[in-house]
Amino acid sequence: MELRDAINKELSSTYVQTISLIGGNVTITTTETVKMTLLNSKAFTFLHLIPGATSVHLDIPATLLLIHDLPTCHSLATITTEPTTFNSGLALTQQLRWLTSDESCASKNTSTIIITITSPKAPLFIAK
Repeated sequence: MELRDAINKELSSTYVQTISLIGGNVTITTTETVKMTLLNSKAFTFLHLIPGATSVHLDIPATLLLIHDLPTCHSLATITTEPTTFNSGLALTQQLRWLTSDESCASKNTSTIIITITSPKAPLFIAK
């Protein structure tokens, strides 16, 4: 409970629900409304609190996809609906983002976005 409270304090919010230590591995369970990928992206904030910890691993691996030549006239909000609407079982683990800055994208007709997904089907999307 001490470690859980210390991590939540470092993060200035309640992300971690429980922590357990089994065989030298620390298992962190997030609250229902928090995606583990969000916590993973903030690991640098709290990793020093766990003695001997050097990295964080997700139980459900995430796959990063780069989608090239996407028209910049579409908003990221619009683009976000496409992958999950037309690919059942696919879940976005982070917000979509342009590979370059928004300012750079504004001056281009097309650009590249980064999509982070998780799904047993995720390997099917690689190299497509």
